[in-house]
Amino acid sequence: MARELDHLRVCLPLVVIFDGNGATGGTMAPQELTYNVETVLNANAFTRPGYVFTGWNTTADGMGTAYADGESIVEQEGSIRLYAQWEPAYSVENCIVYAAEGAVLIIASYDGGRMTEVHSVTAPAGGWRGVRVTDIARAEGFALPSSFKLMLVDGTSYAPLCQAWTKLGLAPKG
Repeated sequence: MARELDHLRVCLPLVVIFDGNGATGGTMAPQELTYNVETVLNANAFTRPGYVFTGWNTTADGMGTAYADGESIVEQEGSIRLYAQWEPAYSVENCIVYAAEGAVLIIASYDGGRMTEVHSVTAPAGGWRGVRVTDIARAEGFALPSSFKLMLVDGTSYAPLCQAWTKLGLAPKG
């Protein structure tokens, strides 16, 4: 019986169905897979203005199994649906940092949903008070890429930067 089941699995068509998960542009045809054979996922072709593609997930909310764009997979269970995962894209010009002395700003560059480079910069004496991320990068000798993520580490907590207020170039109160 187990042998018959394996034969049935090999014969059944397996596909990856790509779901744009909020995308407003682009299309992707289902990708055929062969049972128990490593296959590279097709590159993302969906677009969503104001967002950066960060990879794929087996659930729309990102709580399932994550896959990078172009990752190799070996499918043994059956056809799967992968949902595009998106994060807000921030304007480089309007990304402003407020941080205490000694806080560490981590700047991660992304290309096609893959992290390509990471820079960490420690806030100087007096900290940063409304300093543009582009100016911090320039002072450290690197150019800020068009697609990036930021994290601020203050020693006890991690806080994401460039939320809605920075999209508008506004500083948080307090």
